[in-house]
Amino acid sequence: MWAFEISQEDVKGLLSAASSMGQCEKVILTSKASGEIYFEFNDDITNDTLSVKIAEGASWLQDSDEPKQVFVHYYIAKSIIPLLKNVNGSVVFIVGEKGILQLIIDDIKFLIIPRMN
Repeated sequence: MWAFEISQEDVKGLLSAASSMGQCEKVILTSKASGEIYFEFNDDITNDTLSVKIAEGASWLQDSDEPKQVFVHYYIAKSIIPLLKNVNGSVVFIVGEKGILQLIIDDIKFLIIPRMN
């Protein structure tokens, strides 16, 4: 599992990016080989994509396994965006190997199941 935290200011940037996409139905959470974490907002109708870097890197939480270099997981935007709209501080993201996303907002843990393509 990977973990990273983003600030309230970065959450506002994410929400702004999502609203600029119009019919954003898909969110792609991805890490690059350099370690940077990105949210990609995807419009299924026009295939437009907007990519926003949200973290410089993530921490690997499991000592026993070798960390994977990159991950790519797809989510339904309506399952993430409403949770981020009322953030009053930072948000912790925990990304499981199979894509189950845990958001910790104001000490409350939300589980988000990945979108099946």
